[in-house]
Amino acid sequence: MTNDSRATIWGNLLFGQRSILLRLTAELKRDFGLTIAQFEALRALTVTHGEPVNASELGRALLYSSGSTTNLLKQLERMSLISRTACPSDARIVLIDLTPAGVDLISRASAAHLARVEEEFFALIPDEDLATIAGFAQRLTQQEGLDALRRPPHAATAATPEV
Repeated sequence: MTNDSRATIWGNLLFGQRSILLRLTAELKRDFGLTIAQFEALRALTVTHGEPVNASELGRALLYSSGSTTNLLKQLERMSLISRTACPSDARIVLIDLTPAGVDLISRASAAHLARVEEEFFALIPDEDLATIAGFAQRLTQQEGLDALRRPPHAATAATPEV
C-alpha cells in the first residue's frame, strides 16, 4: 500500500467520523439538550455504579484539560445532572456523582444514541472486517497511550487534587 493510499484512508476516516459525529451531536442536542462533551461525561459517570468519581480522573479519561473539565462540570451541575462535593479525606479533591435527573437523562440519551450509532456506523462494518478494523483501532489507541485512559474513571480516590 502506498502513502497516497494511507493518506486517503486518513482523510476518509477524518471526514467520515466528523460527518457522523456532527449529525449525532445535533440529535443529542435537539432530543436531550446535551452537547457531545456533556453526553460523554455523563456516560463516563454511569460506569461507576453510583460511586463518586474524582473530577481530575474524569477529565483525564475524557481527554479534557483541567479548565475544560471544570467548565463542563459547572454546566452539568447548573443543569442539575451531577453533584460536586469535596472528598471527605482531602478537601482539595472534588468528587462527581450523577443526580437522579442525570441518571434518567443519560439512560434515555444513551439508548437513543446507541441505536443511532448502530444505524450509522455498525452497519458499515461487515463481520469479515471486524478483526482487522478492531486490530487497527487497538493499535491506534495504544500508540496514543489511550488504553488506560479509556477505561472507566476510578471511583473516588484521594490521589489527585484539582478541578
